[in-house]
Amino acid sequence: MNNSQNKKEGLSRVYNGVDGYAPLACYLGADGYCLELAQRPGSSHSAHETEHNLQRVLTMAKRLTAALLLVRADSDFDSVKLMWEIRQAHTEDRPVDFLVKWNPRRSGCDMASRIAESPDTLWCLHREGKREAVWEETLALESVGSVRRIYRLTEWTIDRKRQNLLVPDWNLEG
Repeated sequence: MNNSQNKKEGLSRVYNGVDGYAPLACYLGADGYCLELAQRPGSSHSAHETEHNLQRVLTMAKRLTAALLLVRADSDFDSVKLMWEIRQAHTEDRPVDFLVKWNPRRSGCDMASRIAESPDTLWCLHREGKREAVWEETLALESVGSVRRIYRLTEWTIDRKRQNLLVPDWNLEG
């Protein structure tokens, strides 16, 4: 949201070159409650000091519902520190799980080429020119414990307009 014409407190330059905020919204999905809407300065990273908000939100969520809790977050929140905070809220009587989209950073390209070239990779052909491979691995993260990561590698050799690509296009998600 472009706030360039305003002089509000905490307004600063965001990633797309306009003045704005880096909001953090936390919802109790099934019930629709907005538990937190933090207006943080636009120059701060989206995951900056999120662990403090997370502690407060998970405490509120446990008081509001008896249902199982699942924290879902995008790849900006892929950090051991945040996963550790979620694990701290996990108890035997009130389990809290998490689903965080993986941020491949620099390891993504190496992994994609290694999987694509492996003869053991099972590919699923969705249409001519598009195929996917899905696999999982168990990781031991420091102080978090054992987590399961599921990967999906997609290869396109023909685009949506049925145009053949000279070089395949790859997308790796986790």
